[in-house]
Amino acid sequence: MGKGELKKKGITGCRLRLALALLHSVHDVIYISVTMIFAATTLLYILFEDFNAPRNQSSDPRFILSASSAKRLEMFVSILRWAEFACLSFYSLDGFLHIVSYGWIFLK
Repeated sequence: MGKGELKKKGITGCRLRLALALLHSVHDVIYISVTMIFAATTLLYILFEDFNAPRNQSSDPRFILSASSAKRLEMFVSILRWAEFACLSFYSLDGFLHIVSYGWIFLK
């Protein structure tokens, strides 16, 4: 949709500027980058948290981590959690901005 089509649909003012910003290719590149970061973060979180958690609680001495390794793993998993939260927050903000800018079109 171009500027003229958005104006025909009744979107003007700040919502028009917001809609045009969301149609920009920079927004698309940022969105794809955040999606790739989210995918990598989720994969790493699954690998390190879910697969290593049972090994840490095992009585088998081959799978017990040293205190420093366990602390580093815990710190890494914490960073992954915050990165995942940041990506999900970005998705929520982006969805909200789309609702604000294009909401009138969808309500019609």
